[in-house]
Amino acid sequence: DLVHVLTPEYVDSYPHSLAERIRLLPNPAYLADVRVASRERKERHRLLSAGRFAESAKQFKLLLRAFALLCERFPKWDLVICGDGESLADYQVLASKLGLDGRVSFPGMVEDMPERYSNSDIFCIPSRVEGFPMVVLEAHCFALPVVGFAECSGTNEIVVHGENGYLAEEMTPECLAGYLEKLMSDTGLRQRMGERGKEMLDRYAPEKIYDAWEAMLVEAAKRKGRTRIQEIEALDGELGADTLAVKELLGRKHPFDRSSYLAMHKRLVSEGKASPFSEKEIAGFI
Repeated sequence: DLVHVLTPEYVDSYPHSLAERIRLLPNPAYLADVRVASRERKERHRLLSAGRFAESAKQFKLLLRAFALLCERFPKWDLVICGDGESLADYQVLASKLGLDGRVSFPGMVEDMPERYSNSDIFCIPSRVEGFPMVVLEAHCFALPVVGFAECSGTNEIVVHGENGYLAEEMTPECLAGYLEKLMSDTGLRQRMGERGKEMLDRYAPEKIYDAWEAMLVEAAKRKGRTRIQEIEALDGELGADTLAVKELLGRKHPFDRSSYLAMHKRLVSEGKASPFSEKEIAGFI
């Protein structure tokens, strides 16, 4: 009856027939008990990143190459990448080949992320694609400026270029390094962007998000006994394209299996009938 999504970009991934039922609600940012260590007069500075070590989505190799372009000019900076996964060994080998031994560390899955945010100076998220990256909200909670990519979904929803961080236009080490350099070379800029990031978290204040969730749940609950699913399950005979799509979904063994959508689209097109899916949507399913 209602579909919850985290960012506007998710809307385009749903069949157009569901558009009026989609409700956009981001995740909340929790600001309680946030302690930020003093970042003035530090002997060494830290560029922090974190995530699952899956290169196809997270692109930590790109971050390593970007840092390698900067490490000689910024000898007092270190890179810390927290996380674990199948690409760890590849990252360790690449860091050594790039001459970053002693300048890059991989502490693994850690339980002290608040302390690491607090003692860092910049957060970088080099991902190609994200859903709604909580690490970005967490970094802003600790007044860290964030650098990511303009094309990365989720990241480009939270980071506002030039205000609370930077969104690199190209997914290249050179472009990423250019924006990291701006922040690494300017303490005042880091502080201003970090504080602005914390201010902008008001958009994700828990009380606002919880109120919106409550309103959405109440709206759905009012349909008790006459939901769209119940109405469609009771239908028989000749069904429209959109109704066919919903009945197909209700009959699936696995809700994320789109193969039957593809088969339905192909059959309806071959019969000269209207499909509930546009060609753009079908291309996305594939």
